[in-house]
Amino acid sequence: MTPIAMPGMPIYQHDADESTRCTLGYTASNANHDQLAVTAGHCGEVGTAVRDKTGYVIGKYIAVQPDNVPAHSYGYSIIKLRDTVATSAAVTRTLELEHQAQAEAGDRVCLFGTTSGRKCGTVNAITPQAGVITGFLSDHGDSGGPIVRVSDRALVGILIAHNEHQGQTYFEPITNIHRLTEASGAGGPAFGAVIGSTQQ
Repeated sequence: MTPIAMPGMPIYQHDADESTRCTLGYTASNANHDQLAVTAGHCGEVGTAVRDKTGYVIGKYIAVQPDNVPAHSYGYSIIKLRDTVATSAAVTRTLELEHQAQAEAGDRVCLFGTTSGRKCGTVNAITPQAGVITGFLSDHGDSGGPIVRVSDRALVGILIAHNEHQGQTYFEPITNIHRLTEASGAGGPAFGAVIGSTQQ
């Protein structure tokens, strides 16, 4: 059976060690037809193998820009998937990402994390670099998970962190990831998310 990389799945380092678990944000491609995936900047280490929940190596981290959570300055971790791994835009059996978009204050969005499952809240504030969701939505292992505006099946970002005391969840806008990767060249030419059956 062909392994599939998809938004919201658990990913691990070091023989599927639970302490290294993060959530895959989305799959991606580029003009070189590389199969890629993205998660949070604090999840990856360049050259380290990435495993699925069975322990199968689905790829390795090829580029990392770390997150600075206190400064709300977020990066990315890019995974190059093995040729034997298929990609999907399906977050669940009934929800497939149809496009990517910039979230706006007041939007109702949902996190899909490997610890918390699906949890939803309202975007309280948004800048080009960072977004804040009202509500304590995430927990350890959810980092990197997709943030989706379910009303139009739009991928708007990936989960970075939460502040339990303030009751807030922080995410990185998808547009910021693409701005950073375009500037650095990470991900290759025309890098973008796999959306539905097409690549953007």
